[in-house]
Amino acid sequence: MSIPAFHLRLRLILLSSLSLFPFSSALAIQKSPDPTPFIELSQTRQRLAGIRIQTVQRRSFTPRTPVPARVVDPLPLLEIANRLEQLAAELSAAEPAAVIARKRLSRLEKAGQAIRRERLEQVRQEWLAARTRADTLRLKSRRLQNRLTAEWGPVVSGWIASGDDTMQDLVHRRVYLLLLTLPDEDASLTAVLENMDTLRPLQYVSPAPRTDSTLSGPTHFFLADEPAELRVGQRLTAWLTETGEAVPVPAEAVVWYGGLPWVFVRKDISRFERRRLNKWRDAGPRWWIQSGLEGGEQVVTRGAQLLLSEEFRSQVPEEDDD
Repeated sequence: MSIPAFHLRLRLILLSSLSLFPFSSALAIQKSPDPTPFIELSQTRQRLAGIRIQTVQRRSFTPRTPVPARVVDPLPLLEIANRLEQLAAELSAAEPAAVIARKRLSRLEKAGQAIRRERLEQVRQEWLAARTRADTLRLKSRRLQNRLTAEWGPVVSGWIASGDDTMQDLVHRRVYLLLLTLPDEDASLTAVLENMDTLRPLQYVSPAPRTDSTLSGPTHFFLADEPAELRVGQRLTAWLTETGEAVPVPAEAVVWYGGLPWVFVRKDISRFERRRLNKWRDAGPRWWIQSGLEGGEQVVTRGAQLLLSEEFRSQVPEEDDD
């Protein structure tokens, strides 16, 4: 016996209520060459799902990213600088003394039998002592230089070696050395310091060999020409700034899968491709996509989460209705 037409229609309506995209003819999960999956969805089903599309364009943007900043205590650096200066002064006296002692020994050795053995041995010991002292001072200086470079980096240690005025500026608090902890290695190195409701530009110095003891992330040294006195150890907020081009999309267009952000891009009237975002800036209600989208592409700005859910729901085999 055949099923009455109205019973068949009722069954189809009930099945349709179980899923936003009930018909296999309306939804197809396939593999693209990359091999990112895509969804094929008829225009009718797009309207029912409330899918909204926006043609995005690449624009200029200057994002600002807040990062922690700490005022570095310059005292350990100054102590090393003073010790190196002291070693250099001692070495400047020890090296000529070793040279003079060596010349005296050479003269006595040339005199031969005319010089008593005891006198010759005494002069030799004086020369050995002078040479040993000069060698020891050079070794101490070299080790201290290596420590300085390991703890502060070649740029900051170079201030001491070259007699840069920056050291005197640090002593007299005309400038301050700051340690900024950045979000990643690719972050901008152009920064401003926020202090007392003002923003002042920072001068980039170099990567810092050590991380902040309370934070994780790459660290870099900056100099602040700050008229308001800062305190050692004081924690402030700096802002990384950059200028470039990116594609802005609403935050609602971004979905997360596998710990990575994605958007759905409409490739034609009924086909949507899930696209991974490679580089972006999260600016609250708007994301700036620097890599992963191009201007002129059509992005799903409403309904992206529904597409993602349906994509994976449709990969689960359904039980046979018969």
